[in-house]
Amino acid sequence: MTATPQNRIGGLLLITGTILTVGMQVLTPGLAVIDFVDADDFIGLGRAIQNNMELSFVTTMLGVLGLMLQLYGVLVLRRAVMGESADDTIARFGVMALGLGIIVSIIDRTVLYTATHTLEYGIGAGDGPDQAQLLDFISIILLKFQSGLNLMAFYAFLLGSIGLAVGFMTRFRAASVKAVAVVMILSCLVSLVFVAVISPLYGLAGSFFTLFLAAVLLGNAWLVMLGVGLYQGRPEVSGADVPA
Repeated sequence: MTATPQNRIGGLLLITGTILTVGMQVLTPGLAVIDFVDADDFIGLGRAIQNNMELSFVTTMLGVLGLMLQLYGVLVLRRAVMGESADDTIARFGVMALGLGIIVSIIDRTVLYTATHTLEYGIGAGDGPDQAQLLDFISIILLKFQSGLNLMAFYAFLLGSIGLAVGFMTRFRAASVKAVAVVMILSCLVSLVFVAVISPLYGLAGSFFTLFLAAVLLGNAWLVMLGVGLYQGRPEVSGADVPA
């Protein structure tokens, strides 16, 4: 065990950031459990935001905080895979992809905040039906842009989750840990096919919401498990030599 202050802080922030990020994503109006709308229904998403304005602001701000905490935890985790083996190389790719996905997600939440702010406070002087129509138009453009960012962030998250699972899986002896990694890899691979190939061509993102949700939950559960190992100073994730 090498539970150094850096490992403890990094592990704690990885756990906290991941849980906070997932929680705020689930509670964001229109996306999951609060006034859920189809992924391609931007007018419905705008209405869900308007009906839950305070919650939209809170989930956006706390979501960005969670992403920043998660990013630092992932960067600390990278210290455990500095070798030149295939597993370490794949894990470093996972860290890179996940870090990129987190940065895109922060931009995604920024655009969502801008759309929320536009719907609540407008864009300056003026009122009446013309102004309301303009605000709706601007918010829909912003939400469509945010949807594209969200898709790219999800794409990077899937690649990063697969890389981290493949890179760290062989370090653990417990069959249960390896089983979680295998299920998560399969879920992410299937989701990756739909996100990268099928969804852009046929616009079926909303039809596979359950599959995507499973991949997100499993990927984040794996991050929490790695964060716990980092906090405890387990050799598998702390940069120490793993016992043979």
